[in-house]
Amino acid sequence: MSKSLHRLIQSLSKSEKRYIKINLFFKQKETNLEIIYKSFLKEKVYNVSKINKNINNVNITKAYSTNCSDLYQNILNSLRNYSSKENVDMQLEEIQSNVQVLFNRRMYNEALNEITKGLNLAEKYARPINSLNFIYYEFTINYLINDREKNLMLNKHAINKVSILSKKLISELEYKEQYTKLFVLLAKKHKGQIENIQEELIPYKTLKLTKDTNLRAKLLFYNAKYYFHKLNNDDEIALKEYSKQLKLLEENEWYIKNDLDLYFVVVYNYVILLVESKEFDNAYKKINELKNKISNSNKISTTTKELYNFKYALSLELIYAQKSLDYTYVLPKKATYFNEILINTTESNQFEVFQNYHNLLIISFISKDYEFASKICSQIKDIEKTYWNTKANYIYLLEYISYFELSNFKYLPFLKNQFSKENFANTSSKEFIIINLLMKKMKNPLFFNDAKYIEKTILYFSSLSNINYKFAQKYNIIEWLKNRK
Repeated sequence: MSKSLHRLIQSLSKSEKRYIKINLFFKQKETNLEIIYKSFLKEKVYNVSKINKNINNVNITKAYSTNCSDLYQNILNSLRNYSSKENVDMQLEEIQSNVQVLFNRRMYNEALNEITKGLNLAEKYARPINSLNFIYYEFTINYLINDREKNLMLNKHAINKVSILSKKLISELEYKEQYTKLFVLLAKKHKGQIENIQEELIPYKTLKLTKDTNLRAKLLFYNAKYYFHKLNNDDEIALKEYSKQLKLLEENEWYIKNDLDLYFVVVYNYVILLVESKEFDNAYKKINELKNKISNSNKISTTTKELYNFKYALSLELIYAQKSLDYTYVLPKKATYFNEILINTTESNQFEVFQNYHNLLIISFISKDYEFASKICSQIKDIEKTYWNTKANYIYLLEYISYFELSNFKYLPFLKNQFSKENFANTSSKEFIIINLLMKKMKNPLFFNDAKYIEKTILYFSSLSNINYKFAQKYNIIEWLKNRK
């Protein structure tokens, strides 16, 4: 409980700390819970002995576990109350509960006041289901308190509102279905599971944005259009469609405040699309905008900012550098990047950790810092999960070349054994060509000892002109070969 309490306290933003201070520790006399809270807040890194030293109170330490448990629960309760004031969905849920309580007590006018608040909020933040719930209560109350003539007029008004909301809700669900189907089609295309893609795309050629839409429906529509053009190999148009999604969010700052994670994900994906389209200047500009957005957000804690910086900004900087071959910003900070990845490694983000290590490895390798490259290879192999196993031969290959370039022959026999027949059996033809090409260029053939592999190599080298350049460029292998004297 002590460690969990420390993590919870360190995750608090400035505004959350202020709210807790006012609501939990409002008494003039300092309570035991406030002493514990301050001692935990003071220590950025969890250290039991330092925390206990800060407390320095025998009465508190006697009931330490109970006090920590009470404080943990009190902070959670305060955060729940705080979130209900900040989070739209929680606000709507609270208003709906108020309506139900007032309705059950026959306080109909008071309930109608709450309904008006709820309808305004639901309309602003595009929550049609909440709006329909409020209209149902409004309809029921009006039926109970008004005469029949007035009810006829109010009923007509309610039916019109329900009709408009229903259309918006239907359009949102339809766009969601289209987006999901196109996403699945793209995944199948990548796996080579679709023979005639044009036939599959016929139902989506008439995709249009209807007037009966809310903001969420528009976001889903632009996503669907993006996947449609991606499937059609219209990368330039696909990028424009995705940029509309980002523009829509940036034009509605109120929506970003309520869903910051969605905004960061959209920016992250957009930057990757810019990099893939070789629009490196625009990508670099967007990365800096993202970093400023994270830094200037006063509604998230320092700990959360660090997490966002690692998850989005750091990852994008490495992707940008790896793809653009512009290392001016990244190279001086290699050690910093390495340490940040190490610090932020958890059991739940192993894939992100691997991707960041992998990009840093390529940058180090191509810039000929073979010592650092071999260090990263060792770190990748220490990752408990097996995300890197699909690229195991590639990781071992880069480690092998790094040690070879450093004239460090101590580990070469061990690394050479990693390219066993069993491992190599899963290596693709293209990878096989690249590996052998590298070894031939280095005059250090790795696989030429086996007659079977000699035959395979001759066969593959006869079709070297057909090497998929995009595959080689993916790992920047060609670039390394060009620069190697």
